Amino acid sequence: MFSDVYKSFLTFFVSTLGLIVCAFAFYFFMLTTAHSQINSRNYTIVVPFAAGNTVDIMARIYGDQFKNEQELSVVVLNKPGASGLIAADYMSKIGDETHLLFAPSSTIFRLDSTTKPEVYKSLTFKKDFTVLDVVSETPLVLVTKKDKYKNFEDFAKKIKTVDYIKTGVLSIGAPTHLAALEVGDLLKIKVSPILYTSQSQVIIDTANDLLDYSFAPLASALPLIEGNKVDALMIYSEEKSTLLPNVEISRKYNIEPTVPFLTWILVNSSMSNAAKEKIKSITHKIKQNKDIQNKIIQTGSKIYKDMSDDELKNFINTSILKYNAIVERHGLVIQ
Repeated sequence: MFSDVYKSFLTFFVSTLGLIVCAFAFYFFMLTTAHSQINSRNYTIVVPFAAGNTVDIMARIYGDQFKNEQELSVVVLNKPGASGLIAADYMSKIGDETHLLFAPSSTIFRLDSTTKPEVYKSLTFKKDFTVLDVVSETPLVLVTKKDKYKNFEDFAKKIKTVDYIKTGVLSIGAPTHLAALEVGDLLKIKVSPILYTSQSQVIIDTANDLLDYSFAPLASALPLIEGNKVDALMIYSEEKSTLLPNVEISRKYNIEPTVPFLTWILVNSSMSNAAKEKIKSITHKIKQNKDIQNKIIQTGSKIYKDMSDDELKNFINTSILKYNAIVERHGLVIQ
């Protein structure tokens, strides 16, 4: 009888031990698989503009480095339209851990606008997205037709004689639009924004004198400046550009660069912390790469400083407050 009890106990013990071993094996398999997926996943970088835009340039530079650093497959997907909302809407519906959104400040601000189109009403920045990092800052440059003005002072004097002053913008409330309005405030002139779908076309039409002046990201304007198609009269930035050392910054004329042109990395808020940390780690490593720093400088942009999570959170909140203050002061309707 004792032998039967012993055998039953032994059978039970072995069976239980087997289940425990299987459970641990399954756990470690899932853990290893999840870790492997995070390290070997293929990424898609979504850009809310057409190819060739400043944000697109940054996305492709970073995308190439993602490939080099992690041997990943990275695709840049351009989803232009609706001032970035089409790309953001696409991102929110994908809802996985393989998509990143490279977007300018104005897309973030627009997500929480109460006046955005009805089809995007349910889409919000705080609910649907998490900012992982600020990739780069690109100075905005005031451009005019070549040889039309000697300098900004000459422009400031002569532009006041124009009856209908036109500036090209990609959307109402974009940093380029707000910078143009800040100049209008300084000179006490009324500026009419003309909507475009391409930043390149804005600069071309300015070169052809179809627009009186426009602001453009330096990365987009540089080829036409160097090609002697337009003149750069002022840089909307806190510091001079090494690429345009003779062009004065806006502060000289009492214009603070309140809303700089930044490129941000956003992901779906539902993304796992492990996946977020992996992307942040790769991004941080890219930003420390001297070759990448120089490459981005040559485009007219610069790597943005690293920030802690708390610093990034405070920076976002402060940026939104500054943006909203300018929008309200000018009575803009952001759509």
